[in-house]
Amino acid sequence: MGDAKSSQPGSTTGSSESENLQTDDGEKKQLRHTTKDPKSLSQSVFEIALSVPNFSYEMSGSEEINKLLSHPAYAPNLPAEGSVYLDAAVVVLRTTVPALFEDINERIFKALVAVSKLPEIFFHTTVDSGLDEQSQKMYNRRVLHRGLEQLTTLQAVTVFDSLWEALNGLFVKPPALSAKKQTRTFIPDRDAAGILVLCVHALACAIDVKELDKLGSPGAEEWRTASFLPLKDEEAAWHAQRLAERLSRAMGVRICFAEAQRKISGQVVWPDFLEMFVHELEWSNAAISCAPDALPGNHILENTHNLAKLLCRWTKMMAAQKWYGDPQINRWALPGCYMEILTGLWMERGRIGLEDNDFCIQSISESLSTAQVPFNHPSNPPNPNITNIFRDYPFLIEPQKLITFFRAVNLTNMTRSFVTARTTMYLRNRLQIPLTDEQLRPLYRLTENERHAHLVIEVRRGHELDDSFHHLWGRDRSELLRPLKIRYKEEQGFDIGGVSQEFFSRAFATALDPDYGMFTIDERSKMSWFRPLPHEPTHRFQLLGLLVSLAVYNGFVLPFSFPEVFYSRLLGYRARNIPHIADGWPELAKGFQALLEWNEPGTDVQDVFARDYIFTVEAEGEMIDVQMDKFLANYGWPYISVSEEALSYTLNPSIQHPSWRSPMQVVKKDPNEPDQIEINVQFGDNPNEKGYTLKDNPKSEPIPVTNANREAFVRDYIHWLTDRSIDPEWKAFKTGFFMCVDEDALKLMTPPLFRRLVEGDKEVDVDILEQAAKYDGFERTSVLVRDFWKIVRGYDNDQRRKLLEFVTASNRMPMGAPAKMTFILQRNGPDSENVPTSSTCFSRLLMPEYSSAEKMKQKLAVALEHTQGFALD
Repeated sequence: MGDAKSSQPGSTTGSSESENLQTDDGEKKQLRHTTKDPKSLSQSVFEIALSVPNFSYEMSGSEEINKLLSHPAYAPNLPAEGSVYLDAAVVVLRTTVPALFEDINERIFKALVAVSKLPEIFFHTTVDSGLDEQSQKMYNRRVLHRGLEQLTTLQAVTVFDSLWEALNGLFVKPPALSAKKQTRTFIPDRDAAGILVLCVHALACAIDVKELDKLGSPGAEEWRTASFLPLKDEEAAWHAQRLAERLSRAMGVRICFAEAQRKISGQVVWPDFLEMFVHELEWSNAAISCAPDALPGNHILENTHNLAKLLCRWTKMMAAQKWYGDPQINRWALPGCYMEILTGLWMERGRIGLEDNDFCIQSISESLSTAQVPFNHPSNPPNPNITNIFRDYPFLIEPQKLITFFRAVNLTNMTRSFVTARTTMYLRNRLQIPLTDEQLRPLYRLTENERHAHLVIEVRRGHELDDSFHHLWGRDRSELLRPLKIRYKEEQGFDIGGVSQEFFSRAFATALDPDYGMFTIDERSKMSWFRPLPHEPTHRFQLLGLLVSLAVYNGFVLPFSFPEVFYSRLLGYRARNIPHIADGWPELAKGFQALLEWNEPGTDVQDVFARDYIFTVEAEGEMIDVQMDKFLANYGWPYISVSEEALSYTLNPSIQHPSWRSPMQVVKKDPNEPDQIEINVQFGDNPNEKGYTLKDNPKSEPIPVTNANREAFVRDYIHWLTDRSIDPEWKAFKTGFFMCVDEDALKLMTPPLFRRLVEGDKEVDVDILEQAAKYDGFERTSVLVRDFWKIVRGYDNDQRRKLLEFVTASNRMPMGAPAKMTFILQRNGPDSENVPTSSTCFSRLLMPEYSSAEKMKQKLAVALEHTQGFALD
């Protein structure tokens, strides 16, 4: 096949060529084609295919060729559509003679995957297709996926090698980062994201899903030895792995480009490259998982596996092979690129159908030890090019190991503080004899905080919250890091955990009561959240954060329920989309999802949902509608309140003041212009600058939510709900929380794992409870003990939680049970009519040796129904 130049049919210039093709049934036919520089035979074939609607894969090869050759619309300059290009490639590969196979195989597909063509293929939308925009996107992706399934079945090696070459264009630097003119053109992030997702499609289509399902979850050794996921063509495994590696490097490079540009410009660009990649992956998943009859053509796919799951799986496998055991990782080396991809997928796992357990790499977890945990973090800012697997990628490590590492850090800090206090107390006592009172006085001042080796908090029953705030205010951090002991006034009892658990349960029951004014509770989810414009001053939120910190630091389970975004924010993440708020505000999330998915032709969401671009909050009995579009993006709320007499700023203006609803304005008189310039005032600006005066924003009607701004509305509302409306309270709470808990050590946690650590498990596992139990006066094999556990197994979960609270002062199981649990069943005399009692100080259930199982069940039910708090032996 030559590269002869020719013109379109009917032209007087150029030339015409012919090739003899032998179809599958042996019939020889002459394929005539006309090319136009720089087009070749391969491109002409695609253009013929594009003009033929509704290809039938069930037709024989000769029938397909006849249909192509007989179509009157044959012309080489028809518009390009990637999905039909792929269909045509399948037709040609199935019908060409062996002599021409290699040439067409190379030239056709490489013409298809030329880097300049890929974005057009991926984003092209057919005109006048009769489908709405969303359905058209899904249709294109589905046809694309089907074409790739057949292409990778026929010639997977060529597909992978061609895409490998095409990815070379993604390594071109953006103009802002290039010191000299480049010979190649920079590919925008949106196009780059489409190219990479197209490569994911190709790799996914080549995977043998039946063999993959048989494998299940591979163990540590399998991760280290496998070359790639099982393929339909095993000879293409090396080529698939090479493409996957270049895909990972390309993603790492694009992330690096984005971070470098952000650092140079000082501006955050949204959506960023990773968001674009996840967005395209989300659309592709939706397309291949929808029902075949939901879109035209009834395209049935062989591989409907979640693309993100497959990408995550092969990336984990290659990361395990390339990681050599060092917790410090170069972000832009190949192992670091794998980690960056997994981080991006993990951050948006809710959108793309991934779960927390999809990310754990067993071989990496087994290779790490407590000795490698970075207990002492450097004070200098970390190198942005070097990451630590504990700090930056904890989601790759098994949850139980992360808990062990986190508790090891806390125990180390606690032991150090305890030993320091004990040593100081010992030295001070030794110096009392030879020194006079006058000489001892300065020493006492220096060691004033070292009078106890424990942090002792004395409270009154019923006043736990206020008394603890009083005792904690002004305490030095060295005191807070010591082991905690709670003492109730006028009550006997030694705290070995049970009294502290009782204290935290009572204190937080008070703090989280909506009537107390600090928190609200969602009616549907029953989860707590910070109240915007609360009744309490911000320093009480700081003290409450300290209480939570003390509980986590000392290993206690807390009796509250916060949405996952609470834990995400403590870990440094922010809520950005609907899955981030779905557990805490399910009705709101459901409404937002309906708003975004509404796609009735000819209608606007403004007419159907009738929503305004506002955030609504209740304060002092009044509903405040904040016009979100009137505020700039990077400032808190409220911005300012101005006293007309003194032009002084206050943080908490009257609720009727307009600054709660929209920002104030600064009016500056420019001496060179007759007109005034109005700009928004942000909190912290100086209004007394020469030439400035202040005035309220004029009242205006809020703008409606429309098809054009609905995505921005949902994003802004989530931001106001979880961030801006509670900004002062959140900052105070966070300050208190990190007074005990080490901020770097907390990065070992993932939000779901952190949540389980703090709140425990609400489902009581009787097997674990029995495994943790110890006995005093009974034998594990005695009849009464066996009857007791049989009764407990017959309880529903609410009854089991009552039993657990009756004995341990907490109705939740701590993470890490049974190792972290204490549950002692103690004999309390012979058979009697007394009901069981408990000593929560020591987590003991005191039970007489009842004569029958029925009697024990009856007496235990009475105890659980009418008794609370702890008793003494």
